[in-house]
Amino acid sequence: MVSITSDENRTLYFDFVPLTLGKIKGYTIRLHLYTVPGDATYDANRKIISKGLDGLVFVADSQLEKMEQNIESMEELKEIAASWGMDLDSIPLVIQYNKRDLPDVVPTDRLRAVLNPRRLPDFETVAIKGKGVYEALEAAARGVLLSLKNT
Repeated sequence: MVSITSDENRTLYFDFVPLTLGKIKGYTIRLHLYTVPGDATYDANRKIISKGLDGLVFVADSQLEKMEQNIESMEELKEIAASWGMDLDSIPLVIQYNKRDLPDVVPTDRLRAVLNPRRLPDFETVAIKGKGVYEALEAAARGVLLSLKNT
């Protein structure tokens, strides 16, 4: 994994994890996973890193005070996809509702209503404990493989 973090262990630029999953029907399956911070100062990084993406995991912060930022991030994601000529509705997308272990979180049904009206695959997660993260990644990878199969 390639990672650049701050003293507080926050991602500064992006994390990159290359995974090789083996072969399917003679094709070598490789995933290049990138994580990008949600801070506004990294808007340009998110745009550059997202070029040519095949699938996406959108990580929402479940804390009540982060709800507006979540909505803004989802709108930015739509704009980024459009800037690359992609329709967000045609990209395999999974949503994580992270930090579910904290006391002041928005109920999941409310998060779904606001961030996931299409009823995409979604998962409650606690990233620092790994809870639900693998399941979300697996769902995203499955979506990408299915979309490639159907093209």
